[in-house]
Amino acid sequence: MSRRFPFPTTATAALILVAVLLPGSALPEGPGVPGLDKLVHAVLFFGLALAAQLDFGLDGRRRVAVALVAALAFSALTEALQLAVDGRSSELLDMAADMGGFVVGLACRRPLAHAARRAAAIVVSRLSGSGGRRGA
Repeated sequence: MSRRFPFPTTATAALILVAVLLPGSALPEGPGVPGLDKLVHAVLFFGLALAAQLDFGLDGRRRVAVALVAALAFSALTEALQLAVDGRSSELLDMAADMGGFVVGLACRRPLAHAARRAAAIVVSRLSGSGGRRGA
């Protein structure tokens, strides 16, 4: 059995790296909402959890534990890298937001996967012409 390249996880990790390694001067002026940057961190790592589910099928405690450790290491790496970027800083609260987003993503992975499968089945049935209509 051949393994496919983990594109969703790689692309999401690359997006996170670009987002956290932009110089402070390149960032758009925020709306002044306290904690908005933490929400951005959480959303990015939520996406990373969903991508990891797509690529690695995070079923079972061992896989989830490995994913949590990998996410924590990646979060720590991004915070350490920010120390070398002009106008950026490293915060433990950013790591907490990262991990919070990742954990919520893990918790949502099954319901979202189920919803995606149902939506895909509806689209396929409509594209195939059956669409659930009788006598039309």
